[in-house]
Amino acid sequence: MFASLKRTIHRRAVRSTLKRVKLVSLSDHLRSLHTQCDSDVSDEVPVHGVGQEPVADNVNEVDCGAGDGLFGSNSDLCGDVLGGGGSDCEIITDGSLNDSGSRVETDGEDVIGSDANSDCPPIDGAEKEQYVIDTVREWAQLPGVLSMSKLDDLLHRLSVVFPRMPLTYTTLFQCDYNFDIEELPSGGTLWYKGIRANLKALNLNAYVKKFNKIVVDIGIDGLPLDKIKLWPILGHLVGTDNHPFIIAVYRGAHDPVNNDEFLEKLVAELKCLFQDGFTMGDTTCPFVVRFYVLDAVARSSIKNIIGHGGYCACERCEVEGVWYDRMTFLDLDQPLRSDESFQQRRQPRHHRGVSPLEAVGTGMVSQFPLDPMHLVYAGAFKHFNRKPCSLKYFKKSKCTQLRRMLLYDGIVVFKGLIDENIYDHFLLLHCGIYILSSKSLYAVKSNLAKEFLRMFVSHSARVYGPEFVVYNVHSLIHLAEECDSGCTLDEMSAFKFENRLKSVKETLRSGLHQLQQLARRDVEKSSNLVKLDSRATHIVLSLKQQRRFTGLPGSHYKKLKAGSLMLRVGKADGCFSAVNGDIVVLYDIELRQKKVFLIGRKFRCLEDFYAYPIPSSDIGIFKVSDLGKRRLTYRLKDVNNKCYLMPHGTHFVCVPILHTFESLRDLE
Repeated sequence: MFASLKRTIHRRAVRSTLKRVKLVSLSDHLRSLHTQCDSDVSDEVPVHGVGQEPVADNVNEVDCGAGDGLFGSNSDLCGDVLGGGGSDCEIITDGSLNDSGSRVETDGEDVIGSDANSDCPPIDGAEKEQYVIDTVREWAQLPGVLSMSKLDDLLHRLSVVFPRMPLTYTTLFQCDYNFDIEELPSGGTLWYKGIRANLKALNLNAYVKKFNKIVVDIGIDGLPLDKIKLWPILGHLVGTDNHPFIIAVYRGAHDPVNNDEFLEKLVAELKCLFQDGFTMGDTTCPFVVRFYVLDAVARSSIKNIIGHGGYCACERCEVEGVWYDRMTFLDLDQPLRSDESFQQRRQPRHHRGVSPLEAVGTGMVSQFPLDPMHLVYAGAFKHFNRKPCSLKYFKKSKCTQLRRMLLYDGIVVFKGLIDENIYDHFLLLHCGIYILSSKSLYAVKSNLAKEFLRMFVSHSARVYGPEFVVYNVHSLIHLAEECDSGCTLDEMSAFKFENRLKSVKETLRSGLHQLQQLARRDVEKSSNLVKLDSRATHIVLSLKQQRRFTGLPGSHYKKLKAGSLMLRVGKADGCFSAVNGDIVVLYDIELRQKKVFLIGRKFRCLEDFYAYPIPSSDIGIFKVSDLGKRRLTYRLKDVNNKCYLMPHGTHFVCVPILHTFESLRDLE
């Protein structure tokens, strides 16, 4: 308990220090703007070049000669990685590291345009003051916790230098603070913002042009606080990297007891949107709800079905449970449920009543996916944003840590640590979930994924006893069918909604008028920006370095970023697999003759790390060794995946980072 309290105090101290540093940094920046009239400066100085398409060209493998590489031995290579990728691209060099930068918009090649410097007109005092006001407003709207009293204090301090600076945050944001908050007859209060209000605040022109319709996912989950419960209803614009937006929030001493009251306004708005569509100016486009993403407890409440501990709890088949000190589901061959069988109440013991969502034609089976975050990572197995932690804290691991352990670290950590039969049993789950987490693998190995998960569940009763096959474990046999809609497990997971719930909780400063606090912070931090996926609109080369060896002219960099994909010279982010099968350690990133080259050294020995249930090489996982001294040159089109290297004795285990395959395909 003392250690937990110590960690909590440490985290709060770190957050407080970071906030103070940001405020000091902003004040210094504004003071410098007041004392000197500088041109608009950024860390990356873009210079317009030739408009072209994505960075991908004919592969050129070039022998750059022998020499010492970045790593003297295999033991220097361990690290962890995370990345993503992009689409129509331009290339930007880091202007903070040299006197000029270059931008490229490519057409089949990663070509760098010529340098150009545009003359910036002088900025007068009024423009400078307005810029400062706008900058403070944008800074205050960034994600994170910011005390409004501290913001008011900052505004008062700045008003000495900038007389037109607003003196309070309400004047700064210029928001409408009239909110629809009502008391529910069954108890509790509800703030309903609505779907339309969120969509109208967004600039959806590019989104509608791309998709020709508005598609959202809706997430509903409970958020327990001290003595009260919050139940936010969140929406996410499918196909974007936007954070989920708040549709409504219920607050009460208990969970909502009457779904008709809780969902009444949501159902009414959905009915209207489904019938009339969403109107933007003179354009009306169709509105679609793709999924309702909920955990098992929330699904049983919203769908009005039996809970996950009931005899007929399975949401995908009509199996009846057997009691072995807990409710278990051992039969794997019962008839499957469908939207029609749900409407017809073919298994009456599965239902407790009628869900309000049935009134708007919701697919009560097909539109409620089994959430892998709760089902797999926090259930059957208890973009990589956490480093590996000691197994001593395994029971307290977060879902992201459990996901990493299942997909990546576990194949090395558990080998030799647990019984060989149990390790093989774990590999069934690992291979099945790994395939389901990748669109490219699922397209060719979907049947294998279904077979592996079915074998995992059927063997579980013999390995761990029949009491192990509870609701979460049984549901794994139905998980593969969830991906038949064309989505990976991560796209259907509740991770994005759980992250938003965390920010909702951090918004609350006290127990007084909590819905009003949420509503005010929500309207203050609203933005009209729509971020279409994480596909790259440009490629950034940064961390310029000296030429590491002779024979290669041009500029040299340590870091390449395209969308959420990042490759960097070094231990953590410097390994990738090539389309020809090479596993390469990145040595240098070169910009030469208007083209980008990745220079690295490949492992000469590649073996399967495991042979059961399939050879690991079939899904791109290898045991690698013998790093060659010959430096080879690759183009971006050569890159197949970013990889994660884990030390294992005198070798390394190389595991492709799943989402980077789809990301890199967008660069072609």
